[in-house]
Amino acid sequence: GGAATRSDLSYVAVGAVKTGARIRLSVASLLVAVLVVMLVARALQWSGDGLGPARLAHQTIANQTESMALSAELLDLKLRWRGAPVVWQPPPIDDTEFIFYEVTGQTQSELSSSLKASKVCERFGPCLPDPASAGGTTLGLEGQTASSWPDICYSPQTWTPNFTYHIVLPRWVPPSDGTVKIHVVEVWNSLLQAIFAHESGHVAIAKSDIGDLIAQSHGLATCGQLDALWGPGVWDKLEADQNAYHARLRANCQPAMGCVYAGWNGWYI
Repeated sequence: GGAATRSDLSYVAVGAVKTGARIRLSVASLLVAVLVVMLVARALQWSGDGLGPARLAHQTIANQTESMALSAELLDLKLRWRGAPVVWQPPPIDDTEFIFYEVTGQTQSELSSSLKASKVCERFGPCLPDPASAGGTTLGLEGQTASSWPDICYSPQTWTPNFTYHIVLPRWVPPSDGTVKIHVVEVWNSLLQAIFAHESGHVAIAKSDIGDLIAQSHGLATCGQLDALWGPGVWDKLEADQNAYHARLRANCQPAMGCVYAGWNGWYI
């Protein structure tokens, strides 16, 4: 009797385990069956109306388009000027003052139009005519005035005028609110540096020629000779030397040396 009881207990125990396994298996099978039914139903829906794969492709394209638009927007923000790089400023030159005329615009094309409309020669000239270049837009100008001129000549050896040299340059103050692209500031800086190089070359020639005139004055014997030296035609050599400077630049046109040609850095002025 005891053995049978142990056998029954063993059977019951084993049977309980098997019965639990069957229950768990049945529940898992049910879940799998439900999942399969759902997948089959979704597949049937896609295959039935033909929009499932299309919707997926459409969503993929939409995501890619949105990502590209976001990347383009971020790139656009990075390309906008908010104060850096700084707008280039000309370095000082001894005995030389800068005179600025204002230009406006937010794009390179607008700046070009403003430069063309500035009429530098009419406002600050007259300009020295360049025989080989009758047209074009004057972007900068150089000149000189006597800051001190002795009224009386006591002796040519002590008669010494002093000159102040002038450089006329464009000035642009771009708004730093992001409405201007960094590239526009960069090409503006390049143009302004080229104009400065050109006009500072004129200043160097003027200082050299006027220095020679003063040195020649100190070697004269009489004040009459001094008056004749500084009379009509006194600037003929200086003007010839300035035009020769233009000719040299045209023969080897380099922006770093002060020669700007049409199309350089996108400038058509």
